[in-house]
Amino acid sequence: MNRNEMNLPRAVTRSLVAACAVCAAVLTAAGAATAETATRTTGASATASAPAQPQAPGHHRLFFQTRLENRNVRLAYAIYLPKSYQLGRTYPMVVFLNGAGEAGDNHDGLYVHGPAAELKRNKDLADWAEFIVLAPQSPPGLRWDAPGLPQAVVSLVEHAKRTWQVDADRVYVTGLSMGGAGTWNVALAGPGVFAGIAPISSVEVQPDKMVKAVSGVTVWVICGANDGDCTAGSRKMAKLLGEHNIDVILTEIPNGDHFVWGNFYSSKLFYEFLMLHRRGQPAPPSRPIKEQLLAIAYTPPNSMDAKLAEPFKKFQPYWRLLNCGPEGGPGLKDELLGRKNVFVTAPLDAITPCRLLTTFSIAKDKKTTLELTVGRPANGRWRLTVRGNGENLLQQTIGFESTTTQAASQVSRPGQASQDLWQAVIADLTPYAGQDVRVELLNEAADKSPAAAYWGGVQLVTADLPKQPETPACLRRQAGGGTRSEATVPYHIILPAAGLLFALLAIGVFRLRRRRQ
Repeated sequence: MNRNEMNLPRAVTRSLVAACAVCAAVLTAAGAATAETATRTTGASATASAPAQPQAPGHHRLFFQTRLENRNVRLAYAIYLPKSYQLGRTYPMVVFLNGAGEAGDNHDGLYVHGPAAELKRNKDLADWAEFIVLAPQSPPGLRWDAPGLPQAVVSLVEHAKRTWQVDADRVYVTGLSMGGAGTWNVALAGPGVFAGIAPISSVEVQPDKMVKAVSGVTVWVICGANDGDCTAGSRKMAKLLGEHNIDVILTEIPNGDHFVWGNFYSSKLFYEFLMLHRRGQPAPPSRPIKEQLLAIAYTPPNSMDAKLAEPFKKFQPYWRLLNCGPEGGPGLKDELLGRKNVFVTAPLDAITPCRLLTTFSIAKDKKTTLELTVGRPANGRWRLTVRGNGENLLQQTIGFESTTTQAASQVSRPGQASQDLWQAVIADLTPYAGQDVRVELLNEAADKSPAAAYWGGVQLVTADLPKQPETPACLRRQAGGGTRSEATVPYHIILPAAGLLFALLAIGVFRLRRRRQ
């Protein structure tokens, strides 16, 4: 073996080592770039700054230095951190603006009405709540429309977002009376800051400017029907925004006066509704309907809904009953037509159905169905509609032609034919997999027949989906050109590296041949 032949492996080895070093550098850079992208995506920071105090769960009274009309002002404010508060996760934040009677600089007015006050006196609400409350106090003698004050509130909101674990896409502002008008003004001062606003008992505020300011924001206007200028102003604002395709809901409480806010700030549904909305995203179709929002504060006196509220909780504790009529003796029955624990409902009238409502979180990888057992009186006939997020999933008449024969011993009652007056109905909720879905069961009048509905069972059922055969790894392709896992190096880096390796090998072989010559 001559020297050149002996040097062949060495030359090739040197080329391979150089190529591998280059490839390693390229792949290391790619890995670093991938890690950096993941860090940006998750919002992580290389140098986490020490969080400001206080960070303990509970109520805290603080001050915020600001300037109003060229003078320094110390704005009193309260921050509430929920019992679950901890670093490493973010929380929605509700900003509350007080009424004129609670202005001051000593924080006391912030615990008279509003979210912070309710969280102090309502243990159940505090145990349930997983959101932050920020409550600035209007300075003595100033209203929320004072020059510079709405901008100061927005600055305080930004300070809170930097200081505490706030989900910037789930910040909401609400207020009552003067604070209701302040809600509109703060929305004007901070376009793009809030995911939703809820002015309560407010007059009209700059309608010509409001459309642009709340574009893309959910607006929930709440007022009493007998509140003079506040009723007229709330109606006008809601009508104007609706005409410009703003997502606006008007909740007007029949016979309500100025002081309608207590029912809302003490209700879990008030906060749940707000927090379904995210900044820059469309309103979720699973959110509660207008009738549910009205029912927070108003149930018609002596109505069937009021009488049946407690019995219905025993039948279906996580559902809500609305617009039940008196026909057929509604209520919970120990036994009816051979079944135990039956609930009877009826439409409110010929055009207003009785509704059973709830919201389900549908499992992502399961087949999910809602299984109903429904019945009727012997001479009855009604229409069942099952809705998911406002869309009809099925409609079925529960009447003479839809029943089947059953053993007489199961249904025999004095004076009644031995026929099956019960029916199984199944609605498929699997298309909502991985989503929240608002489910409505409607008891509607079908014709002039008695339309009482018997609910023998309402059950959500999940089952495993059949497994699909796994595609061999060598045949897997991802849509859109290959979104990769964290352990995979992208092709646009591998291919140039392979080309560089081939070139270095070719150079090594070429140099070896020249030596032989």
